[in-house]
Amino acid sequence: MNEGFLRQSSFSKVDRYCSPARQVAMLTVLLHFMDRAEAAVQAGMPPARLAEMKILRQLQRLGEEFGETDLKRLTLLPREIDYEFDVLQPVRSHVR
Repeated sequence: MNEGFLRQSSFSKVDRYCSPARQVAMLTVLLHFMDRAEAAVQAGMPPARLAEMKILRQLQRLGEEFGETDLKRLTLLPREIDYEFDVLQPVRSHVR
């Protein structure tokens, strides 16, 4: 998750500048994911299942996908994270 927050490209029109408000919004989203991930793993979810979540790619590219004009959209990401965790099911083995 660090790369979603720490990576910044000076060559990108979207990511070359990041206001404090955008930094706070991005960090809030990432911390929310990490809290949910920690709780899931402690509840027995295999970490490999978390690595398969669709939202991960978006989180890794927060700086590129959410510019200064996208702060409202960025604040909606925790709901998407919650949804993905709520429907996440562990892979069940078929051992009899």
